[in-house]
Amino acid sequence: MAKEIGKLLVVTLQNDKPEVLISR
Repeated sequence: MAKEIGKLLVVTLQNDKPEVLISR
């Protein structure tokens, strides 16, 4: 579970969507 979340965060960063991370 934690690894999957980590991958999602990495993908989000790679997609240049820091706003999503900030929102959460």
